[in-house]
Parts: sequence; structure tokens; C-alpha cells
Amino acid sequence: MYWHISRSNVFYYDIDKSIEFFVKMKDIQNLFTEEIKNLPLERKILFLVSKETFQDRYFRQVEIPFVSEEAKQAIENRLAIRLDKDDKSQVGCSMYFGPTDGVKGFHVFGIADIVKDDIVYELKFVSELAKEHYLQCACYMVALGIKKGILWNTRTNDAYSITIPNKKEFLDKVAIAITKGKMKQYKEFECDKVWEDEQLDRLLGREK
Repeated sequence: MYWHISRSNVFYYDIDKSIEFFVKMKDIQNLFTEEIKNLPLERKILFLVSKETFQDRYFRQVEIPFVSEEAKQAIENRLAIRLDKDDKSQVGCSMYFGPTDGVKGFHVFGIADIVKDDIVYELKFVSELAKEHYLQCACYMVALGIKKGILWNTRTNDAYSITIPNKKEFLDKVAIAITKGKMKQYKEFECDKVWEDEQLDRLLGREK
């Protein structure tokens, strides 16, 4: 499971790790060429957005810099109020949805932006937050076994605290959404944790 909106937290992120995670998830590693790897940060961000949205115009037409130095400094100042640059970032996580209702079980993988003091921070830089952003943060919370999340739109400096009153009910709705109604509920099922950890290591470039 992986979503991306142009991230404001470039000061905490290894953009190459984010790109590698995405291209491995989509099995398009051949697109992350040496030429792309040598591009400046903002061009890499546009490359990733273009692949995630299937809109190559972002990469080909958007001019850089698309965020001014003044805006970057303002974002960094906002982040520094709650976060430190050495906080745990790009935290890999996964969930397993067991087979039920005639649907095979499946894994979902993602990268939580920041985890600090048992809180998942999901950072965005958008005009307006969407319901998908809240869902994304909540999924990371469940996958990591963390009870509190903060969805923070650093563009407007609006931050929202997220809790999940009923985990089972939430996961039922996630299962229904992912499978477009084929699954009627979430079924907890013991999975192969060794395989799951190996997949996360591979996606995050931590192969041993």
C-alpha cells in the first residue's frame, strides 16, 4: 500500500529510497536509471509524482524550482516545532489481509513518514487535505501497532490528531475498499513473518 502527494518533508527524506520503494512495488525498476539517480532533488520528486499519477507531464513540463527558498525555510521552521532531523523517518510497515469470502489473502506495504514518541506523523504539502490522507495515516498506525497519528498539512500548518476507536471495524472497511467489495470483512490470519520482513527489506533496499 503506497500513496504519495508531493512531500513537504524533503528535509527528512531520502528521496532515492522513496523512488526505489515505488519502482520495486510496481516492478518498474528499469525506469530508475543512472540518469534519474543523478538528477537534482526536485527533479526526482517530479519523476516520482509522474510515475505514481501516470502523468508524465509533471516530469516533462513542471519547471524547477517549484518551491521557493523562502517557502522551504518556512516549512523547515514549521517542522522543527515538533520534529527533529534525526527522528525515525521512512518507517517500513505492512499488513496482511487473510483469505476470506473467496478472495485470496494479500499483503500491503507502505512507508510511514515519521514515527516519534509512539506517534505516526504523516506530512503533506497540499491546498486541502483529502479523506485518502486520513486513511493513509490510519493504515500506517494499524500496521505499526501505534494508537495515535498526526496528519499535518505543512502548507497550511493545519494538524489533525487521529485515533481509531474500533480497529476491527476500520480494517473491515479497508478490506472492502481495497477489494472493491469482494471481501466483506477483514480476517486476521497468521502470515509468514519471515517472508514479510524479507519483502520489506527488499522494498526498502535493505537486502542482506
